[in-house]
Amino acid sequence: IKILLKYSVLLLLSGFLSFLIFWLDTIMLGVMKTTKEVGIYRAASQIPIFLTLVLMASNSIYAPAIAELHHLDQRERLGKIFKTTTRWVFLLTLPISLIIIFSAREILAVFGSAYIEAGVPVIIVLVISQFINCATGGVGYALIMTGKQHVEMLNAMATVIINIALNYFLIQKYGSYGSAVGTGIAF
Repeated sequence: IKILLKYSVLLLLSGFLSFLIFWLDTIMLGVMKTTKEVGIYRAASQIPIFLTLVLMASNSIYAPAIAELHHLDQRERLGKIFKTTTRWVFLLTLPISLIIIFSAREILAVFGSAYIEAGVPVIIVLVISQFINCATGGVGYALIMTGKQHVEMLNAMATVIINIALNYFLIQKYGSYGSAVGTGIAF
C-alpha cells in the first residue's frame, strides 16, 4: 500500500500541476490586466489546444505499451515504438499547426473583429509552443510508465514556476502577448 500511495500521490500532484499550467496564464492575465484582454486571450488560447488531441490519442495507445515493454525489459522495442509514435504525432500536427497559423485571422474573425489584432500573435505563439510540445511525443507518459513519476512531477513543478515567473514579468510589459510568450516558453 505504501508503494502504491507514493506512486499515486506523485501522479496526483503532477496532474494538479498540469491542470494549473493550463489556467495560470489566464488567471495571471485576469489579475494584472483588463477583462477585455482576458477575453481575447482566452478565445485565442483555446484554438492551439486542438493540437494536443493528436498527442492525447497517441498517448492513450502508447501508454499501455510502454508499461508492458518496460515490465518485459524490452527497451529497444520501446525505443522504436516511441520514435514511431512521435513521428506520427509530428506528421499529423505539422499541417494542423500550419493551417492554424496561416488562417489565424479568419479563425479569430468568428469571435468578432476586436479579437483579430490582439489575438493573432497569441494564437501563433501558442500554436508553435504546442506543436513543439506535441512533437516531443509522449515523454511524460514514458516517465510515468517506467517508474520515474517523480521526474514528471519535478518537470511539472518547474513548468509552473517558470510559467509564473515569465507571466509575471511579461504580462506587465506586453499584456496578452506576453502571457502567450511566457506560457509558450514554459510548455
